[in-house]
Amino acid sequence: MSLSIAKAKSRNRALLSGLLLTAANLTSAVAAPVFHWSGTTTNYLQQDKTGHFNLPLTQADDDPKVWQRLYSDSVAISPAAVDGSGAFYGGPLFYGAAWMSSSDGSLTSFARMYIRRPASYYQNALEIGLPADTSTEGGAFLFFKKESFVGYDEGASYGIDGTSSLSARFSGVTRSTVRLAILNEGQWYLSSDTVPTGSTGSSIDFASGQLSTSLWGEWDPTGGLEGRLDNAPSVFDTLTGSFQNIEAIGIYGQFDTATGAQYFYTTDFEANFQVIPEPGLAYLLMAGAPVYWFLRMRRKKAWVASSARL
Repeated sequence: MSLSIAKAKSRNRALLSGLLLTAANLTSAVAAPVFHWSGTTTNYLQQDKTGHFNLPLTQADDDPKVWQRLYSDSVAISPAAVDGSGAFYGGPLFYGAAWMSSSDGSLTSFARMYIRRPASYYQNALEIGLPADTSTEGGAFLFFKKESFVGYDEGASYGIDGTSSLSARFSGVTRSTVRLAILNEGQWYLSSDTVPTGSTGSSIDFASGQLSTSLWGEWDPTGGLEGRLDNAPSVFDTLTGSFQNIEAIGIYGQFDTATGAQYFYTTDFEANFQVIPEPGLAYLLMAGAPVYWFLRMRRKKAWVASSARL
């Protein structure tokens, strides 16, 4: 009888340990891959076609030289699943905004605003840019919402810890000043680090442990004249570990064609964040411990009473 009791106690301790360990793991998650746009290894277009962005520009009411697409987080600008060219886009949805201005107002659209998949070019690169016109300037902003994150869980939160990372890589010559963007608790932030104009094959790379100490500035992509994206932050600071509800990540490019055509090719965009499961799950497991002890004591009392009658 004592041997059976010992075995039962051992099983009970193992069960309780597993319960508490699972709860601890859920409440102290570490950074994991949550997003990866890999244009060099994944065909987001099902044919060697050009998938044009859903990004028509309209003329600003107060300035006829300005053409723009106001910020929206509800209407995607990614190519249609099937468009007139037969591109058949099958990648994650992305959103954004854009604006451009020329001295005479003759230019009304970007020269590049698409994903291309030619056999011998930059495979599946997000491309956006202005024509070679020395009188034109503009900006473009692309972002992915957390609904596109790997294994997206509506009840989970995504945060930054000491092992988180974020990077974007660009092919060819990136003729624009590019920053990374993070949306946390409804507030957008831009990175202080940039890919400078004229750099070749460059990247912005916040490796593990660097993201929480890098400099970021609050930014309003809906601000400025008629929503233009020319209002980069004036003050940058560290994230201070408070980013625990990341809702989107993006790429912002500022264009000035005084030195020639401006554009960027984004071929690789990757994020590793802390994934915090829905609190109710962890609390439920932790709440199960007292219930476990109650049932255990009840069984023990019942066994003692049964033994006394024998």
